[in-house]
Amino acid sequence: MRIRSPHRATRGGYLYISVLLVTLVLMTIVTASLTQATARARSVGQRVDSSFAQTVAEGELHAIIVAARDADDWSAGQSNATWSAWRDPSWANADEIKHATVRHRWTDPDGDLGGDVATELRLSVQARVGRSRFAIEVQCEPEIRFPECLQYSVHASGRLSIGRDQLIQTDGTMALGSVRPHASADVAVTAPNMLLGSLPTASRRDALWGSFALASLPDQPTFWISRFAAVATPMNLASIPVTANGLELKDQTLNPLFNPWGGANLGGFYSLDAQGSEVSIEDMWVDGTIIVQNATKVTLRRGIRWDYAGSTPGPILLCDCPIEVVDHEVSTSTKFLAAQQYSRLNGIILTTGSFSANSTSDGSTLHLQGLLSAASISVNFPMFVEAFPGWGDPPLDELADLSVPRIKPQSYRAVAWED
Repeated sequence: MRIRSPHRATRGGYLYISVLLVTLVLMTIVTASLTQATARARSVGQRVDSSFAQTVAEGELHAIIVAARDADDWSAGQSNATWSAWRDPSWANADEIKHATVRHRWTDPDGDLGGDVATELRLSVQARVGRSRFAIEVQCEPEIRFPECLQYSVHASGRLSIGRDQLIQTDGTMALGSVRPHASADVAVTAPNMLLGSLPTASRRDALWGSFALASLPDQPTFWISRFAAVATPMNLASIPVTANGLELKDQTLNPLFNPWGGANLGGFYSLDAQGSEVSIEDMWVDGTIIVQNATKVTLRRGIRWDYAGSTPGPILLCDCPIEVVDHEVSTSTKFLAAQQYSRLNGIILTTGSFSANSTSDGSTLHLQGLLSAASISVNFPMFVEAFPGWGDPPLDELADLSVPRIKPQSYRAVAWED
């Protein structure tokens, strides 16, 4: 009979316990190392995500500004002071920027996001990448851009129609949607350069004198009407005589120091809300700008001496209705003959409707120095448009398109996150 030594059993137990303790220690060390490695990896990942979130937010902000510059109406579809829905970044392929989403918000104190860009206009962008968040905000200011049509002397988005044996000429450039000279005309339109939306038929090209080519025509700067109306002094509708010709502005002077139908405006800007009536301007001596809104038609009759006010060229007549010239004559009313004043139009005429030069009472030519811009133009007696050599340095602020935002220098800042 073999008897196991108690000392040998004890040694086996110690060995087992020692191995178990060593294993536990190793497991603890490995677990701790894995935990630290995971924490370090998570920390590095969060730092990468945080830096990437900032990059995504900045990229999206600049993409929004670029899109606004290129859009016809950057504010279309935007809501003031309201966050957009979360979306993929627009400036890169979604597969290249996985797990990143962005949203933005425009904030305009006047609440409309339209017209002029307010100096307080703000753009905010938020970006999410993983669990990281980043928010930025910039202040925007208007980018001053002058309309392309200032390069031309005659601008019509639609058709230029010429009556029998009539002529329209300019020493500047015409930009026209199309030209329809009378079939019997020899030379009906003369200009050094003509940009046309569509070329006339070969049988009518002989009526054009100058270099002409197909071109994409600029839009009318119709914002001029509201822009100048905003700085104009309203005429008192009740003080304007009403005749068979409608609201009649006749035999008067109008300038920055004198307005027969209301208060004076030192800039020479006067507005008239016709409230659905026709407006007749006859035998007037005007140094300034008249903005006519809500009229059925504006008629220019007989002799009119009309200049822009001040030393910087600008508009003389802006309206949202057709303009018609009738019974044009070279001399103004006898009231002004003592001053040897004769008919002339010197400045910008813009209408969102048609412009028609229909009749002359003394066979004289209608002479405009500046720019004629209309939806369509019809000429039934001779007309000459003399181009301005320039529009000032700089031109009038009101002529500039201020509706496109750009980032104001040194306005970039990181902001607190908003849920």
